[in-house]
Amino acid sequence: MRRFRYRLERVLQYRRFLEKKAMLQLAHLKQNYRAIENRMGQLEMKRMQVARQCQREGIRGVDVASYETYQSYLQKLKLDWTAAAAELEEKEAAIHNQESVLESETIKRKALETHKESRLRMHRELAEKEEQKFLDELIIRRQEVTV
Repeated sequence: MRRFRYRLERVLQYRRFLEKKAMLQLAHLKQNYRAIENRMGQLEMKRMQVARQCQREGIRGVDVASYETYQSYLQKLKLDWTAAAAELEEKEAAIHNQESVLESETIKRKALETHKESRLRMHRELAEKEEQKFLDELIIRRQEVTV
């Protein structure tokens, strides 16, 4: 009996490649998401520090120009935080999209692997039947020769 050869092996390898590529893209998106979250946390901490510092300066007595500088800096930090929040939402949507892409690639790969396994099982069954047939014929011929 011939050795088993799956004709769609290259397609299966390509499906594995696409799945791995989708996994890497998802990991990259998640890494970017975490970086934006960290940046938002840093912006929030910085805003709190500047607000406390502005409050302390206000208690001690601060001139109008310095107070306006503090306020414009706080407003800039708030705008940066808002922009980061919008970017975070975009990244979250991209992550959900990439997760669905990964899921579809995984399904396609598993379907081909299941097909390959069923073909291999059929090949083995056929090989067993042929071997059994050969052995039966061999036994019959031995019996004919001995008679």
